[in-house]
Amino acid sequence: MLISDQTPWQGLEEQKAGWVVPLSQPERFQAILQAMLEMNDVAFKEWSHGARAYSEQAANAPTAIEANRTLFLTAARQNGQRIQA
Repeated sequence: MLISDQTPWQGLEEQKAGWVVPLSQPERFQAILQAMLEMNDVAFKEWSHGARAYSEQAANAPTAIEANRTLFLTAARQNGQRIQA
C-alpha cells in the first residue's frame, strides 16, 4: 500500500505493509513507486503478505467496522436517502 498521511492508517512500513507519505512529498511517492517496480519476487511477496495481514486486521477490528457503518449511514442521510440502521 502507498497512501497519504491524510488517512487513519499508520505504521505500515514497520509491518512491511506499505508506506505512508505526506502529500507534500511527491518525490517520495515517486521514489517508493520506483522501488516497488524494482522489487524482486521475494521482497514483493513479503510486502504483499504484510499488506494483506495489515488490511485484514484493520478491516476486522470492531471499531473499524462500526466507524465505517457510521460513515456510510451519515453520508446516505446527508444525501437525503432513507436508511434503516
